[in-house]
Amino acid sequence: MATTFVITAAVLLAALLAAVVALDPYDTGRLALIEKGGIPDTGPRIANASRGRDPAFNAALIGNSRVQMVEPSRLDAATGLRFVTLMVPAIRPEEQLVLLRWFLRNHPRPAALVIGLDEWWCLASIKADKPFPFWLYAETSLGYVRGLLRFEALEQASRRLAYLGGRGARARPDGFWDYEQDYISVGATEPELHRRRLSAPPPSESANPANRFPGLEALDEALHGVPPTTAVVLTWSPVHHSYRPVPGSPADGTWRACRESAVRVADSRPRTAVLDWSTDRPESWDDDNFFDRSHYRRALGQRFADAIGRRVAALMQASP
Repeated sequence: MATTFVITAAVLLAALLAAVVALDPYDTGRLALIEKGGIPDTGPRIANASRGRDPAFNAALIGNSRVQMVEPSRLDAATGLRFVTLMVPAIRPEEQLVLLRWFLRNHPRPAALVIGLDEWWCLASIKADKPFPFWLYAETSLGYVRGLLRFEALEQASRRLAYLGGRGARARPDGFWDYEQDYISVGATEPELHRRRLSAPPPSESANPANRFPGLEALDEALHGVPPTTAVVLTWSPVHHSYRPVPGSPADGTWRACRESAVRVADSRPRTAVLDWSTDRPESWDDDNFFDRSHYRRALGQRFADAIGRRVAALMQASP
C-alpha cells in the first residue's frame, strides 16, 4: 500500500511538473508547448525573464533603482532603437550581470546596451544580499526545471493560464516603472522628512580600501563577448551633492578609483563610453531634484535619459 501511494504521488508530481513546464509560467521560452508573449503583471524580478527575451526589443537598459526613472521611450526617440528596461530595485552587480547575460543569450547581437553603475559596483564583493530567482535565468533547462519545484511556480502557472485565456493585464513590456508616486505616497516630499533625508553627512571611510572592483572586472569580461558593433554606455546616475564623499578622504579615493576602473572597461572595447552624472553638477545642489540622496525625480530622470540617448546615438555613428 505504501509503495503504491509513493508511486502514485510521484506520477502525479511528475504530471503536475510537466503541466507547469508546458505552460511556461514565466514566459522564458523554454520547453513551452503554448506560446504567448508576456506574462501577467508582476514584479520585475520575475517579469524580466519575459522582457529580456522579447524580440520586439533590440537594446537594453540594465540596473537597479538608480536607472528606474530613465524612460526607455526617450532612449527610443533619441536612437531609433527599441529599449527594454531590465531593472530590479536594490539589486547588486551579481544579479545585474545575470540579467545582462540573459538578454545577450536571447539577443546575441544587440544594437545597444546601457548599464547603470553605482556604489555597489565599487565594493569588494558583487554578491546579492536579497532574494533573487537565479534559477529563472539559469543557463540550462535542467536548472530552470528544478526551480519550478516550488509553490510560487504553481501560483504563477495559474496566473499564466488566466492570461493565456485573455484574463489579466500584461506586465508592461518595456519595463518602465515610475517610482515618483510611490515616494510621494509615503510622504517623501513632506518638508521635514525631505530635509532629514538630504542632510546626512557625506561618507569619509572607504568600504573597499583595497580599491579592487570585481564587479567591474566581471562586467569587462561579459562585454568582451558583445559584438563590436554594439553601442555600450556605462552610466553613473545623478546623486545629491551630500552623497559624494568628503574630498580627499579614503571614501573619495575609492570613489575616484572605481570611476577610473569603469573608464578602463569602456576604453577596452569599441563604441563604448562612460556617462557620469554623479559628479558636482548644478542639478546635484537642487534639493527639489531628489527624494533622497541617491534617488532623483522624474524631471531630472528625463534629462538624464536624453543625455544617455544622445551618447548612444553618437556611439552608433562611430567607427567600430
